[in-house]
Amino acid sequence: MGNTRSQYILSALRGRGTLTVAELSEQLGVSLVTIRKDVRALAVQNLIVRQHGKISLPISTQQSYLPFNMRSISQIDDKKRIAQVAASMIDRDDTIILDAGTTTLAIATEIRGRPPVNIATNSISIPYTLSDSDHLISVAGGQMLNHSLCTAGSDAEHFFRSIQAEKAFIGLSGVWDNLSLTTGLKAEAAVKGAMIAAARRVIVVAANQKFYHSQMFNFCDADKIDTIITTGPTLPESILEQIERYHIKLIYADAEQPDSMETSD
Repeated sequence: MGNTRSQYILSALRGRGTLTVAELSEQLGVSLVTIRKDVRALAVQNLIVRQHGKISLPISTQQSYLPFNMRSISQIDDKKRIAQVAASMIDRDDTIILDAGTTTLAIATEIRGRPPVNIATNSISIPYTLSDSDHLISVAGGQMLNHSLCTAGSDAEHFFRSIQAEKAFIGLSGVWDNLSLTTGLKAEAAVKGAMIAAARRVIVVAANQKFYHSQMFNFCDADKIDTIITTGPTLPESILEQIERYHIKLIYADAEQPDSMETSD
């Protein structure tokens, strides 16, 4: 969304959970009429829920703030389809980066019995999932973020800056209209940025819903993305425009999706 007030409203909801129209009017210094117009526009896009003078985020958006084990069992089918496509891109002896997230955990599960590769990750869950595999796993140190079951901080960033990988599989919490990838924690954004800098190819893995809202911290611009693996329905028009502009390969992993939109690299 290009509307700055709308972005503020969504960001404020992520911090507070629930807000009133009157609070937003006061915080933004605009009339109630103006705020109600913004709220209606957000509600039409299913980005917020209105009820009795208050607004909140939809349950699907709030899932980004659920504990890791609860998020890992949401949208299981979508994550499995994305993981299957991602796994098909991994070759024997590849050096890959697996971001810490529930979709990349699904990728790890998918490649458990496949030929060995070298994996670099800041995930706590992925090494455990692959403990009985033939893969060589290197784990970034740093401070553990309990909510995401991953490591972060300067140690984790330095780890990824010191390696090179063929492919990085990166998750996200949301995007801006210009296809800048975002997450809700500054510490996570810094590590993700280091992962992206370390990889020859950046492959974004995220279900469709992630492309309809945004978080506060940017960690990757569109020109650094090589491939997006997602699910239907079709992504927002503003996102599709950026995909075409930067010649990003777009793959819909759904078995039911009639066509994958692919632009050549």
